[in-house]
Amino acid sequence: MFTNFNRQSNMREFVTMRWNEKRRPREYVYKKGYSSVWEMPTDCAEFLDVERKTDGKIASFSITADDFTFLVWN
Repeated sequence: MFTNFNRQSNMREFVTMRWNEKRRPREYVYKKGYSSVWEMPTDCAEFLDVERKTDGKIASFSITADDFTFLVWN
């Protein structure tokens, strides 16, 4: 559990975007062999996106009281 994490304070450090189907798919699917954790697609419609300035690569993340998920799109 993230007891000392202040979401609003930390989020000010990032320019985030809501999901847009023109920018990336709704579901993230791990390629076989990368992970045994998630075998089902992960719905990322409620994740926030960030874009790397140097090449435009998109990453999506979700922060809850119990976990932090960060996924990079190819």
